Amino acid sequence: LGVADTVQVMRRGRRVATYRAADSSIEELVGAMTGKLDQGAS
Repeated sequence: LGVADTVQVMRRGRRVATYRAADSSIEELVGAMTGKLDQGAS
């Protein structure tokens, strides 16, 4: 996260969320990756 401005999470070939790296947590990103959080910042 230290080298990116934004993080895009993809699951099953689809973008499911886009986050600002400075404003996101590891837990939030993992939740988006695993499907536990289906509401993204996109």
